[in-house]
Amino acid sequence: MLFRSKISQIILRSNIVILFFLLVKPAKSLLLRINMGLLSGSIIYLSGAIDNAKDDGVGWRRSMIESAKDLGIKWIDPTNKPAKFKPEIGTEKHLINRLKEEGDFEEIVRQVKRYRREDLRFVDISDSLIAYIDPDIHLAGTYDEIYLAERQCKPRFLIIKGGKKRCPNWLFGVFKVSDMFDSVDECIQRLRETDNGNYPVSREWVLIRDLI
Repeated sequence: MLFRSKISQIILRSNIVILFFLLVKPAKSLLLRINMGLLSGSIIYLSGAIDNAKDDGVGWRRSMIESAKDLGIKWIDPTNKPAKFKPEIGTEKHLINRLKEEGDFEEIVRQVKRYRREDLRFVDISDSLIAYIDPDIHLAGTYDEIYLAERQCKPRFLIIKGGKKRCPNWLFGVFKVSDMFDSVDECIQRLRETDNGNYPVSREWVLIRDLI
């Protein structure tokens, strides 16, 4: 009888654990999702000039991340990469400039190919891309990233320093006018409206991470 009693207790505890995972955890997860916005947990890549930007493109990216930190978005900032990835600013940027002066172009190819591949892969895994364009600064990688996001049908947002009147003509064929902004703050406002459901979520958004 004692043996049977212990077996019964083990079975009862096992059933309680199973019920917890079947009922309690999904309910808790649902409550968490109810309290989160539509964009919480989404990944957004921040594209823009680095090579020819006076601040290496750090300023607007930091402003964007700080101002929208309450949205729960996961940002990919190429000026602030995790340690395992190839940096593009600071000493690494000085290295490329020195290699140019020395004429060691083959080494530049090796260096740049690595971070170009990483940055384009970052665009791959992102749910959306935000690009910042200063028409007075020559761009290269930014256009590469924008066109990749376009081919992948991701939602794309463009911030133009000086406003839409200064936007390069070609980009009017890449971005919707409604997705062009005159400032970082305007773009953040759009993210907030999308997050809280006040702005329609287009079919370009494929927010699947929380469902798999």
